[in-house]
Amino acid sequence: MNPDGLLSPDVTNFAITPAMNPMIIVQMMPKVAIAQIAKLIGWELESGAGPSEEALATGPILGEAGATNEIAERLFAEAHRKRPNNRMIEAYAFMLE
Repeated sequence: MNPDGLLSPDVTNFAITPAMNPMIIVQMMPKVAIAQIAKLIGWELESGAGPSEEALATGPILGEAGATNEIAERLFAEAHRKRPNNRMIEAYAFMLE
């Protein structure tokens, strides 16, 4: 039994791994962020009110950051799913415009 505050060996190794491989963590975060942005844009587009100024600025900002390939990959991945979400497909396409 471990005293309070000490991690078991398995948990310690798990906690050290991100520090040893920081690029893996950094590369995973944009996928989640891009999907969250696409969800918000999808809701805006579906509402019928039209895209907000932030949504209109998203594509160029992400393009300058070099995320165009990631957005295209997410679009193709969503389109090839067994049950594709049309809202997400429209949002990814909007982000690429």
